[in-house]
Amino acid sequence: MKILLLSTLILLNACISSEPLLGKWAMELDIQNKKIPFILEFKDDGKAILYNNLEEIKLSYSVKNDNIIVPILGFDAALELSKTGNTLRGFWKKYNRTPEYKVSTFGMKLQRETRLDFKEELKLSSNWEMTFIGEKSSQAILLFTKTQIKNGTNLHASVITQTGDYRYLTPMLKDKKLVLYGFDGAYSFYFEGNLTKDYEGMMYSGPSWSEKFKAKVNPNFKLKNPEQITSYTGDITKLQFKDLEGKVHTLKESLGSVQVLQIFGSWCPNCIDETQFIKRWRSKNQDLDIKFSILAFERSPNKRLARIQLKKAVKSYSIDYPILIGGYTREDKVSTALPGLENFISFPTTIYIDKKGRVRKVLASFQGPATGIKFEEFSKNFDLFLKKLNQE
Repeated sequence: MKILLLSTLILLNACISSEPLLGKWAMELDIQNKKIPFILEFKDDGKAILYNNLEEIKLSYSVKNDNIIVPILGFDAALELSKTGNTLRGFWKKYNRTPEYKVSTFGMKLQRETRLDFKEELKLSSNWEMTFIGEKSSQAILLFTKTQIKNGTNLHASVITQTGDYRYLTPMLKDKKLVLYGFDGAYSFYFEGNLTKDYEGMMYSGPSWSEKFKAKVNPNFKLKNPEQITSYTGDITKLQFKDLEGKVHTLKESLGSVQVLQIFGSWCPNCIDETQFIKRWRSKNQDLDIKFSILAFERSPNKRLARIQLKKAVKSYSIDYPILIGGYTREDKVSTALPGLENFISFPTTIYIDKKGRVRKVLASFQGPATGIKFEEFSKNFDLFLKKLNQE
């Protein structure tokens, strides 16, 4: 497997004194001395695209002098870049973090299209049993997915934990080691390890986090059923929450309709993936009497900033159903806002409520498009279950 890296790009660009901003730039994020490649494209309408394997993350940008700011959708983060000639330098930042969350990035203008070459395809089994080894060990699934694309075959990976997935990771052989990397603007991951019969090494994320891992092929390995972890007891329709404008709502208002309540955070990529999935599903099923709402828990330090972040999310993802406020800070516990919720483990968690106001299912976590067959299974089950409830 081959990838065009910045060292090659420097030679290609050596004779170019200056490049316009518009177009594609080959970037590298430097986390803990590990380089994560990604492509950033600037368009002439103030739009930008961050390419992460099959993901095309649509962003916007602003320019003042030679400084470029690329906000990361509804997340409290941005790429802050400075252009000098044919190079971009700067930082990926997450705001309102202590200690400061700042990661260096560097890039050069792409002079021709490049893509991953799978002629030397890695021979990898699809389903691996994975263990993270730290102060508290945890298990996961390492899943490899092959997808037919226009010019050949795409191979990507994802790590599925009990609380969600790591979205798209790109495999690459480097110095006889298998590397998996991904950057979606909200989170960064870099796995590096020896690949013999098993796969063993270190995972790096962000400016400082690292953890040992081991993985072995196990086609039968599964995590706990996410429908059997979290439960709800009591009458959920009696709870009251305020929306972004301060108006009080209860789920009792929608008795007679099936309801879906997402426990959500604008800082949570899996929550965004679920919301985008629901948006697509709603557009195809407008004839069904099913009410959706979001109960949001924000990490911003005060109510005003929390509302601003949620309004950004509404605009960024065109959310057209109610967002209710569950809590504002890290200290707000979901169990305080939802006292009937037991064993909450994950953002997102989704509560399915029938027409009589009874909780029929609580789904902990979400497995998004990067998980391939797992996402297909979820999509099918979601559709069948809601249509069943709607027919009752």
